[in-house]
Amino acid sequence: MIEPQLMIKLIGGGALVLGFTPAIIGLRRRRVQKTWIATPAKITESFVEKVADRSSSSTGTGMTTTTYTYWPRIKYEYEFEGKRHECGTIGYFSSGERSEELANEKLKNYALQTKVTAFVNPRHPSTAVLDQEVPLFGVIFFGGLALFIAGLAYIVHFFF
Repeated sequence: MIEPQLMIKLIGGGALVLGFTPAIIGLRRRRVQKTWIATPAKITESFVEKVADRSSSSTGTGMTTTTYTYWPRIKYEYEFEGKRHECGTIGYFSSGERSEELANEKLKNYALQTKVTAFVNPRHPSTAVLDQEVPLFGVIFFGGLALFIAGLAYIVHFFF
């Protein structure tokens, strides 16, 4: 059996860590948006990759089912400080889709030979993104901040 004081520390500390991490990640991503440099780029590859996801049956029959995730894949090249670079990152949080149509929808602005703007990390010029948006920034940052404050209040209430 866990002692009540230890349980309070675990819950409060867990809330602090779980809240602090997304808040810091959110702030860092927002800072990155403002410091990376807009650079002309050109799409050199654009396709959808179909990846099989296997899962075991939960009924105990031993059968497996196969579902697929469709990943939008691109490559683009750009020149930064006199050097040519190639990258394949669309955005900070790229994800696969459950249908090929949705994956193709993500690629509609990235047809072969299309001129785009890449946002290049000046410290590491081989790192770039095309889409600077941080999805759900407010939810990540303020949700994490709220959890952090709740954890802090929980600890303060029981120990001070």
